[in-house]
Amino acid sequence: MSKPNKKMTILDIKNAISNGEITTYEINDLLVAYPSNKPIINNQKEKNAVSQVISYIGASLVFLGILFISSIYWESFDSWLKVSISLGSGLLLWLISVLLLNTKVHRSIPLAFHFISILLVSFGIGVLVYEVFKPEPSQYAIYLGIGFIFATLIQGIQLIFQKHWANILSIYFYFLASFWLSYAYLVTRFNITTTITQYILFGFTGLALMYGSKFFRVTFSHVSRLFQIFGSMFLFAMAFGITTEYKWFYGFIMVLALLAGLVFGIIKRYIITIGVSIFWMFIYIQWLSSEYFRNQVGWGQSLIILGVTLILIFQTLRSRSTYKLSTKKILGRSQL
Repeated sequence: MSKPNKKMTILDIKNAISNGEITTYEINDLLVAYPSNKPIINNQKEKNAVSQVISYIGASLVFLGILFISSIYWESFDSWLKVSISLGSGLLLWLISVLLLNTKVHRSIPLAFHFISILLVSFGIGVLVYEVFKPEPSQYAIYLGIGFIFATLIQGIQLIFQKHWANILSIYFYFLASFWLSYAYLVTRFNITTTITQYILFGFTGLALMYGSKFFRVTFSHVSRLFQIFGSMFLFAMAFGITTEYKWFYGFIMVLALLAGLVFGIIKRYIITIGVSIFWMFIYIQWLSSEYFRNQVGWGQSLIILGVTLILIFQTLRSRSTYKLSTKKILGRSQL
């Protein structure tokens, strides 16, 4: 009985199976042995599960640190800076999950975040319909309705001319509009005055955008670049919006370091990503340790540093133990 190999065509394999020369088990072994000519991934579920859980904890600590720091200065921010911080925090959490965990999108965000994103987007669309069609629609519902119409027109452009950028833009408009509406509706109707609650509601915008882009099958590389731009803009706004005198220089260096980590980390993978991330952490510590922040954001700073450190340490261990060739396992299965 012949063995399947990489040089066989689909027709050859089909004929071999119909003639009883190759079994489906051998086909499965071939797929396991050569998944797109990439290294074999060992089946170490327990180690990966532990590292992922700890990385989730690290990402959550980073998110809580950002939340804590922003809540201190929330009332002094103008509306645009509030939007930048809220949107950027969700994007930053997503970036940490995807880029530092270095795994598939649906495994990078805990299930609870997925659920909240879906819930708020659905709630926003439902409230939009209710507000627009009631006898006296509110002002923000009218503006958001225009946003939805504009997004639909862009989607039509994509369907007619097959322009990929139009598809991406329409997704952004859809989800930003629904989140704006759900946020405004919840805050005004239920009289939510706690800044922490408002921050959490709008902070999940980035996660909803991530889930929406995945749902509409937008190319991952295009969306990730947009997320990187928005996340960097958030850090840039933080650097210039909160600091005084020449302390903005630390924030400026921090943004450059993060951008370098995002760009070169994709090319050189683990080594440069971890190296630049450590450099970014050093600059970030120096920035937050300045006299302006020392007595005000100590807890938030500690949470962010601890979270990033956990992610880097355990994902480094995971990368070394997961992506290895397993020649013995391949040979053992092919001889069965």
